[in-house]
Amino acid sequence: MRAILLHWVAEVNVPVMIAALPVYQYVEKTASYSSVRKRFDEFAIESGVPVHHLADDLWKFGDEERRNFRFRGDVHMTPPAHWAVSEAMAHYLRPLII
Repeated sequence: MRAILLHWVAEVNVPVMIAALPVYQYVEKTASYSSVRKRFDEFAIESGVPVHHLADDLWKFGDEERRNFRFRGDVHMTPPAHWAVSEAMAHYLRPLII
């Protein structure tokens, strides 16, 4: 993935920002996000591209609310999760475009 992202960043002619969208295990804190954070932070340093860790924003919600960010019998994000991600992205991007 690193090589793909580096290639993509080198070819685009507009500002780039990477948003690391965590899988539910990271959102619900049943798995450690530290290795993911480390790799994306290394990529940010190497490429000069800012990386926003959405896990940090999603962790601000309570345990039950985070559990409801995915469907009971499905790992896909629910509408409340999409809202939380969109709000986090808007908060991060707004200062960059205004």
